[in-house]
Amino acid sequence: MEQIERVKREFTKQAEGFEEYQKIFSKEDFNALAIEKMHLTGIESVLEVAAGTCAFGRCVAPHVARIAELDATEAMLRVGKAQGEKEGVRNADYVIGRAERLPFAENSFDVVVSRLAFHHFEDAAAVMREMRRVLKEGGRLVVADIAAREEKLRDSADYYERLRDPSHVRCFSEDELTNLAERFGIVREFTYCTEIPVKLADWLKLTGVQGREREKIVSAMVQEIDGGRRTGFGPYRKDGEILFNHRWFLYVGHAVSQKHAN
Repeated sequence: MEQIERVKREFTKQAEGFEEYQKIFSKEDFNALAIEKMHLTGIESVLEVAAGTCAFGRCVAPHVARIAELDATEAMLRVGKAQGEKEGVRNADYVIGRAERLPFAENSFDVVVSRLAFHHFEDAAAVMREMRRVLKEGGRLVVADIAAREEKLRDSADYYERLRDPSHVRCFSEDELTNLAERFGIVREFTYCTEIPVKLADWLKLTGVQGREREKIVSAMVQEIDGGRRTGFGPYRKDGEILFNHRWFLYVGHAVSQKHAN
């Protein structure tokens, strides 16, 4: 329970600024590709797990019959609902709940999605099991997240991610996510990776990290740029600012009968 309380605490702090953060770092073509690969017909029932402020769900909503936006943090859903109403979303339900224990019956949804959330899950296997449980046979699972850095640098990168946001657990590689999904009867259909430029100042501002933690992060980035120890972020200077690239991956798979699962 410590992790879920940590998530609630951190994302309650971030809720008001998170929507703007989504606009800065989201790529419309990435979202469009994800929606294209869902092969939606307009009659689907969709669940977004750990929806945050529902930015991705609002992209999906016009293409489906109904979407359930689930998150553990009430403040995030409140912002998401307000923004949805502002944008004219009328087919969304907003549900407070945990990804590890989804409050839905088996085989409830045609599509289950999760965007930029898996790196916050302490028990990712439990979340994947639940996502598969509520997904209809033949239904699609869609996961987008930050990819793990190269093996020798991933521990370092996760360390700095946690300094900035204590609710961060670990980033998955594309292969790890694929293998985890296969354990619960999801067959891969499509994967894609892209790099998202991120300004260090904006990234730090969202979580409000201050004091020694902030100093450690900034100092490590500057030292790497100057030829020092690698952090896993590969920071660089552009137009007088420090940036790094987050590598996002998109995974799309479909559910098969559990008797056909590994």
